[in-house]
Amino acid sequence: MIFRIRFAKYGVVKFIGHLDVMRYFQKAVRRSELPIKYSQGFNPHQLMVFAQPLGVGVTSDGEYMDIETEDVDFAGNVLSAERVREILGGALTEGFEIVSIRQIPWQEGTKHPENAMSLVAGADYVMSVKDGYSLGIPDSVEQNDKISYLKQKLESFMGQDSIVVCKKSKSGEKDMDIKPYIYEAAVEDNSRIPSFMDETGVAHADVYEPGIRFFFRLSAGSAVNIKPELVLESFLSYCGEGFNELMFQIHRAQMYSDIEQLTGL
Repeated sequence: MIFRIRFAKYGVVKFIGHLDVMRYFQKAVRRSELPIKYSQGFNPHQLMVFAQPLGVGVTSDGEYMDIETEDVDFAGNVLSAERVREILGGALTEGFEIVSIRQIPWQEGTKHPENAMSLVAGADYVMSVKDGYSLGIPDSVEQNDKISYLKQKLESFMGQDSIVVCKKSKSGEKDMDIKPYIYEAAVEDNSRIPSFMDETGVAHADVYEPGIRFFFRLSAGSAVNIKPELVLESFLSYCGEGFNELMFQIHRAQMYSDIEQLTGL
């Protein structure tokens, strides 16, 4: 049986890397005595696959992993999504939380269902302005009007025919038009989220005193992966402002397997 687990990563554990997250869940599975299956060979490992890795320092309510288990637990009970949540959830510590679990059906004519890693096509992000930082908004703009000011700027930014940036990769640097890969963009205060984003995706997003949060739905995965920092850096450059990555707290809200149909993993 294969179960797809959506989990949150927040608090101080945002500072541990992807490999440590993998080790954490491997140990949590052993502690919980969840009957996970192991690979064959001289170095057996738990059958556990994670979706797109999360960067260090980034929080999330939309992380995914697939696990393959036996059909029954050690007490002889048939495993269900609810039972897996009960068993594994009790072994998690603060900073990790199971958001949802569902069983992945075997697709007829295939040897194995597609795993979470191969399905990622897009993701939602929240970027919050941290305490002590500003975006260079003119002093003439009243505090209550800052969001309206930024909304107008963002609308103008997204209204461009193209948004060309220098995108860095392992093969080098190249100019790229990222506008086709920015599916949604919005800015709101701490009390609101845009209509395209689900509230469950911002449950553990940090809130800061400036009260300015940018929301993006971007292309993600192996084909075209657009980082939210790249978009916001381009936006601030358009506004005549410099970009400092320490100004923002990034939060991944959700990942999608099909952007057109908005199908979550």
